[in-house]
Amino acid sequence: MDSSKDDNHNILNEFAAIGDGFSINQAILSAIPDMIFVLNRDHVCLDFLSGPNLKPLRPPHDFVGRNVTEVMPSALAAQTTDHLNQAFATGKPQTYNYQLEEDSGVHDYEARIVLSSEDVAIAIVRDVTDEKRTKQGLHESQERFRRLAEAAFEGVAITENGIILDANAQLMQMLKCEPADIIGKKVADFVTPESVAILQDSYQADDASPYEFVGLRSDGSTFQAEARGKSIPFEGRKVRVAVIRDITQRKLAERALRESEERFRLIFEKGPIGMYLAFPSQSFIRVNNALCEMLGYKEHELVGRTLADVVYSKDLEEGMSVANRAHEDEMESYQIERRFRCKNGDLIWTNLKGAMIKDSAGNVVCGLGIIENITERRQAEQQLKQSRAQLHNLMRHMQSKIEEERKHIAREVHDELGQILTKLKIDLATILKIPVGSDIMLRETAESMNDLLNTAIHQVHQISTNLRPHLLDDLGLVEAIYWMCEELEKSAGIKCKVELQPEEVHFSAELTTTIFRMCQEALTNVIRHSNATRVHVVLVVDNDILRLKIIDNGMGITSEQIEDEKSFGIMGMRERLYDFNGNVAFVSPEAGGTIVDVTIPLSAEKVK
Repeated sequence: MDSSKDDNHNILNEFAAIGDGFSINQAILSAIPDMIFVLNRDHVCLDFLSGPNLKPLRPPHDFVGRNVTEVMPSALAAQTTDHLNQAFATGKPQTYNYQLEEDSGVHDYEARIVLSSEDVAIAIVRDVTDEKRTKQGLHESQERFRRLAEAAFEGVAITENGIILDANAQLMQMLKCEPADIIGKKVADFVTPESVAILQDSYQADDASPYEFVGLRSDGSTFQAEARGKSIPFEGRKVRVAVIRDITQRKLAERALRESEERFRLIFEKGPIGMYLAFPSQSFIRVNNALCEMLGYKEHELVGRTLADVVYSKDLEEGMSVANRAHEDEMESYQIERRFRCKNGDLIWTNLKGAMIKDSAGNVVCGLGIIENITERRQAEQQLKQSRAQLHNLMRHMQSKIEEERKHIAREVHDELGQILTKLKIDLATILKIPVGSDIMLRETAESMNDLLNTAIHQVHQISTNLRPHLLDDLGLVEAIYWMCEELEKSAGIKCKVELQPEEVHFSAELTTTIFRMCQEALTNVIRHSNATRVHVVLVVDNDILRLKIIDNGMGITSEQIEDEKSFGIMGMRERLYDFNGNVAFVSPEAGGTIVDVTIPLSAEKVK
C-alpha cells in the first residue's frame, strides 16, 4: 500500500516537474475555479485538485489512489470510465455533462478529458449550473420575445449593420415574402431608393423616434410605413430592433380628410349660401363671404359677435329655444326660419339650418349654420297667400250670391210662375166644365192643354226644388237629405239608405247649405259616373266632429280622376270646406265602390 502511494507521488512529482516554473504553475492551477482529476488507464485517481469555490462530494484524500467506481455514483462512474476509455483509445479530448444532487439542490457539471501522456489523462470538471441557468433564462427570454413578436400586429425586424437577422411573420406578410427571401438580406432591398437616407438618419440618431418611409414588397408594390428603431447589445454584438407598421390606410384616410377639409373650405369660402361656425356660446368663429354680403358686414365685423347681435329681437327667443332643444335632445341638426337685421337696418327672412359638431368624446365643440336668404320666397308666399285668400273670398261671395239667386229664383218660380200656372189650370178646368156640344176637336184641344199645363206645373216645381229645395229652409237639413235620397231612388232607380246620428241636427245656415251641397254633389257623381245600385248616406256628429259619408257599390274612382285638373266637382267640394277647416277624402276599397268621407270640426260660431 505504501509503495503504491510512493509511486503515485513520484508520478505527480514528474508531472509537476515538467518545467522550472513548477511553483508558478501550481499557483495557477490552484486559482482555476474547476476540479482537476489526474487519472490513469485503470481509472485510478492519481491526484485531485478542487477549485476555491467548489465543494467536492468527498475530501481530496478520498479520491487519490482509488478507482472512480469506488468514489463516484455508479451512473457517473460508468459515464466517466466510458469517456476515459474513449480518450485513451482515440487520443482525442472527450466532453460530457452530468448532474448531481447536492445539499443546495441539483447542480450541472461539464467534464472534459484530455491526455497528458500515453498513460495519464487529466479530467477538468466545471460547475456550469449558473451558466446553464443564465443560458436557459436567456433562451426563455428570447422565446418570450419571439412569441411577443409573432403576436404583435406590427412587423418586427432585428438587423445588424443593415442586414436582416430575423423578422416576424407580420413583417413577412407585409413584405409578401418567405423567411428565405428576407433573412440575411439588406434592409435597403425592402425600401424605395428615396427612403434609404431616411433609414440611415434614424440609425445614426438612434433615439427611437418614429419615422415614415415607403416600403417595397417582393412583388414590386409599395406601401406607406411608420417605424421605430433602437439599438441594443445582444451576445456581445450591437443589433437594432425595429417595429414597422403599415400606415397605408391611415395615409389614405388622412389624404381623404385633407381633401374633405379642402372641399369644405372651398364650399365654405366660395359657396353662394351664407355659412358660419360658432362656439356653443353662439359667438361667431368664422363667417363666409356670402353671409357677409347678405348682411352687409365685413368679416372682421362679425367674427367675435353673437347671433343675438344680428338676429331680429322678436325671433331670437324662439331661435335660441330651438337650438337649445336640439342640443339637449342630441339632435344632429335643426331648421328654423328667422329674420336677420342687416347692417343698414333692413330685415331679411332666412332659412337657418344648424348642426352640432362634436369631438370624439361626444362633446359639442361648435355649431355650423347654413343661412339661405328666403326674403323673396316669403314675399311670394305672402302674395300667393293673399291672392289665395282673395280668390277664396271671391269664390265664397260668388257661391253666396249663387245660393241667394237660386233661392230668389226658386221662390219666384214657385210663387209667381206657380201661381200663374195654377190660375190657368183653374180657368181651364172651368172651361172644360162648359158643354161644347158636338165640337169634339175643341174638347180634345182643351184636354191636351190641361195635360201640358199639368206637366208645366210639375216642371216648375222640379226646377224650383233643384234650384234650392224649400225643405232645406223650411224643415232643415235632415228632411232635405231624406228628400234628396227619395228623389235619387225615383229618378235613377238607385236604392238609398240614410243613417243619421243623432236624428235631429241643427247648424248655421251657411254650414247647413255646405253640407247639403256636398251631399248633393256626391250623389250627382254617383248617378253620372259610378254605375252603382246602392248608396249609403251617413251623417254623424260626435265630439264636435261632423262626419258625412256617401258610400256606393259602383265602379270606384282612381287617383288620376281625383287629381284631374278638370274635376271641377271635386275642386268645388274642397273649396266649400275651406272656411270650415274641413277635409274631404275619396277612397276606393278593394271590394269596390267609392267612399266620400267629409270631416268638419265644429265650433260654437258654426253651430246654430
